[in-house]
Amino acid sequence: MNPVENNPLMRLRIFLRDHRVLDGDARVPQGQTLATYLASRNRYVNLTTVEWLGTGETIPHMALKVNTILWASSPDGGLPISTGVPSAVSRRVELELTGGYLLGAGLLLVDQQRLTDYLRSAPGFLPLRQAELRPRGKTLGDIVVNHEAVNVVREVDPFDERDLEAAGVSPSWQPEPRDQ
Repeated sequence: MNPVENNPLMRLRIFLRDHRVLDGDARVPQGQTLATYLASRNRYVNLTTVEWLGTGETIPHMALKVNTILWASSPDGGLPISTGVPSAVSRRVELELTGGYLLGAGLLLVDQQRLTDYLRSAPGFLPLRQAELRPRGKTLGDIVVNHEAVNVVREVDPFDERDLEAAGVSPSWQPEPRDQ
């Protein structure tokens, strides 16, 4: 089989530590997730047809240093952020990132899994479901966050909408039910 067919072009949206945002195409091996793909790059990710979203400038080819990435997504949803774990449930967390960003999101953990155990064993990028930039409430969708940019992760209880309203946050999702 043709190597290009095994590595289809996938569109990525990448948010950088210096607050810039770009869209670019990457050849991602079939069956690989976004978290695995970025974690497996050896310092740089190869991108083509790059567009800087703030300026509209386009660049035909770029090698981007992986540690400059704050978070990334697949804007068309064509690339899953992680493999599915049948017993995993989405637990609500808040993450404080380098640069002062605060995210609310669902982190896939199996029942009774400790947050610190997961973080210690996680690859270079953490997959997050239904992420939201706080306090603005801007929906980011499913993203992967650079482990090196995460300063604090805290698990939050399934939320009470009155608490969120008091904090000025509008929920963009509903948590999955958890067995008590």
